[in-house]
Amino acid sequence: MRLFFKLMTLAISIFCFGQGRIESTVLKSEALINIGGEDPNRKLTIYLPPNYDRENKNYPVVYYLPGIGMPNEWMMDQLQPIIENAIAINDIEPVILVIPDHYTLYQGSYFSNSSLIGDWITFTKKEVVDYMDSNYRTIAKKESRALVGWSSGGFGALKIGMQSSEVFSNIYALSPGLLILSDEFAPNSTSYKELEDIDDPERLQKEWIGIPNVLVASGRAFAPNPNNPPYFADFPTRFVDGKKIIDEEVLIKWNSELPYNMIENYMTELRSLTSLKLEWGRNDDFKNVVSSCRAFSKKLENLEIDHIAEEYNGTHFNRIFGTSGRLAKDMLPFLNDHLSFE
Repeated sequence: MRLFFKLMTLAISIFCFGQGRIESTVLKSEALINIGGEDPNRKLTIYLPPNYDRENKNYPVVYYLPGIGMPNEWMMDQLQPIIENAIAINDIEPVILVIPDHYTLYQGSYFSNSSLIGDWITFTKKEVVDYMDSNYRTIAKKESRALVGWSSGGFGALKIGMQSSEVFSNIYALSPGLLILSDEFAPNSTSYKELEDIDDPERLQKEWIGIPNVLVASGRAFAPNPNNPPYFADFPTRFVDGKKIIDEEVLIKWNSELPYNMIENYMTELRSLTSLKLEWGRNDDFKNVVSSCRAFSKKLENLEIDHIAEEYNGTHFNRIFGTSGRLAKDMLPFLNDHLSFE
C-alpha cells in the first residue's frame, strides 16, 4: 500500500508539472540583414514551465542552440518531454527554455559574424535575450542565463559564450565539434575532395550528406567570399586541375574563427563564468569531436581556467535524448546547481 501511494504521488506530480506550453514567435533581426540570401526574420521557439500563467514569479532562461540540420520544431519535440520530466522529479527547478532559429540555406549559421550571412552573435546575445527579457518574466541577469547546445550547437555555446560573458554566465556544450581543424576537418583530409566532387551544390541545401554540409555552412561563416560561387565561401583546401592546394591565407581565416584558437583572447571572460562544462562520448562518430574536446579542455587546464570536462562511454547520437539521456541526467541537474533562481 505504501508503494502504491508513492507511485500515485509521483503520477500526480508528473501530471501537475507536465503542463508547460510552447510558444513560437518571429523576431525581425537587424543583425541578420545580409547579402547571402538568408531570411533575417527568425523564429524563436519558447518553452514556458508549468504554472507560468498561474503565478507571478520570474524564471531563469536556458538558451539552447540547435545543431546543424536541426529545425526548431524537431529540437523542441525532443526537449519538451525531457525538461518537463526533469521538473516533475525535481532534477531542475522550473525554467524557461528558448531555441533561436539558426537554420540557414546550408542548414546552419555556425554561430559567427559573417559579411555574407549576418551577425549571428549579436542576434543571439543581444536581440534574442532582449526580446525574452522584454516579453517574458525572466530573471534578467547573467547568473540566471545559460547558453547550451549539442553537436554544432555545443560549438556555438562555447564560441558565443566566451564572447558574451556579460550576458551568459553558464555554458554547457555537449559533443561540440570543429573546435580545431583535425581529423575530418584537417586540411589534408579527404573531406574537401568529397565536397569538390559534389555535382549539384543545391543538394547540400536539401540533403544531409555529412561533413560537406558542415564545410559549406562553416565556410560561409568563417571565410565568406561573394566572388566565389557556388557556395560563396573559401576553403582551406582547394583543387586546381585536380591538384590539392592548401591555402595558407584561408587557413588563417578559418583558424581565427575556431573556439580553441580564441581562448587566449577571452581568458578574462572565461574565468568570469559561473560554470563551464563540456562533455563528449569517447566513441563519437566524428573523430574531430573527441580530439577537439580533449584539446580544448587541456588548453583551459593549462591556462588555469576553471571548467568541467567529461568523456563518457557513448557516441555522437546515443545516450543524448530521452528522460535517461545526457541532457536529462547531466545537463539539467548541472544547470540547476549553477543557475541563480528567484
